[in-house]
Amino acid sequence: MSRHEPPQAPAAFYTRAYFTSRCGGYTEFAERGGRIADPIRAAALRLTAPRAGERVLDLGCGRGELLVAIAEAGATAIGVDFSGDALALARETAARLGAQVHLVRARAEALPVRGEAVQAALATDIVEHLPDADLRAALREVRRILAPAGRFVVHTAPTREFMAIGQHLKRSLQWLARRPVAPRLTTASELAEAGHSNIHSRASLTAALRSAFATPRVWHAFSDETRPTRRLARALGLAAPLGFNLWALARKEEAWPR
Repeated sequence: MSRHEPPQAPAAFYTRAYFTSRCGGYTEFAERGGRIADPIRAAALRLTAPRAGERVLDLGCGRGELLVAIAEAGATAIGVDFSGDALALARETAARLGAQVHLVRARAEALPVRGEAVQAALATDIVEHLPDADLRAALREVRRILAPAGRFVVHTAPTREFMAIGQHLKRSLQWLARRPVAPRLTTASELAEAGHSNIHSRASLTAALRSAFATPRVWHAFSDETRPTRRLARALGLAAPLGFNLWALARKEEAWPR
């Protein structure tokens, strides 16, 4: 590890308790038993748009909610995670909901999948866990396994912009409204509580994606874009400093990016 590389959460961090009490969407997972209910996984499914007959790979599949939805769309759902507890949960979720999924234990940097085998891939809340070198290796692997014109969806949160600006405005508004003020997010708290060691800005995520994809599209977003205040903030051009999330969409092109 480079002396400039931030510390990572150890493999033992990613336990069943992590996935069921801290990993994004855990409340909705408990309430719905694996049916997608939280806005982030719902948005990831819409962007991926799995179709019948396709092979779709969920990188860092976690509890398996997206895998079940992908299978129910008629696609072959392939889940990859390096955590044995995650795969056990995903297997239980699929069995409970009667979905057929394929689960593989592997690291994102070395996918045991043949080249050009899948039509779509998604990485929901995994890039913030990977050091830059591992992330770029994982992105090259995703490009390798994607069929020509295959699509790749990425989500990560929080953003550097939100941590630097957005959270302070949010906490001030909560204080003024005499509502409970959210704890201040720091790089240390993100690592300790969520295992996040590589928080991204739009620029840093774009740069990483361009190491494997020629023309990725990356944008800031709010967690729930349906709320009137969020729509107003976006209309005013405030999604970048205030949005908690980054989304990206890339397609495999014939030319390797220069």
